[in-house]
Amino acid sequence: MIELPQKFPRTYSGIIRIAVSDLQKVLATEGMKVNMLDWYHVNDSGMCEVCLGGAVLSQSAGFKSIKYSYFIEEHHNDEFLESVLYALDYLRKNDIDNFIGILTPFVTCESQCDISHQIDKYNHGDSGAKFIKQLLNLADKFEKVNM
Repeated sequence: MIELPQKFPRTYSGIIRIAVSDLQKVLATEGMKVNMLDWYHVNDSGMCEVCLGGAVLSQSAGFKSIKYSYFIEEHHNDEFLESVLYALDYLRKNDIDNFIGILTPFVTCESQCDISHQIDKYNHGDSGAKFIKQLLNLADKFEKVNM
C-alpha cells in the first residue's frame, strides 16, 4: 500500500513546498529525470521519468516504478494522495483554481481568497529553475493568507 506520510502537509503552500523539494531530489538523482508528460515511468533505456506528481510519488510516498495508469486502481485507497497527485497535475498546467478545488476537502484553510499567479511550463533546458521559482512564489502567496 502506498500512502503519504502522516506528517504530509495539509496546506496549499505546504503541498507545493514538498512537491518542489521532491522535484529537486529527482533532479539530483542519477537514473531519474523530469518529464512533465509522464507521471512515473521507467523508459526503455532504464531512465525513470517523473512529472511533479510523480516526484512526490517517488520521494515522499516512496513508490517504486510503475506506470501511473495502474497506480490508482491497484496500489492505494488513499483519497488524499490521489487528490494531491491530480492537484499537482493541475498546478503544472497553471490551473490554480482546480489545484485549490481538488484539495479543498483535505487542507487546513483559515481564509478564502483569490490567488492569481502565472506558472510557465517546465523548461528542461534550465532544469526547471523558473518553474520551481514560480511554484515557490505561489507557496509564499498562499502562506501570506494562511493557506
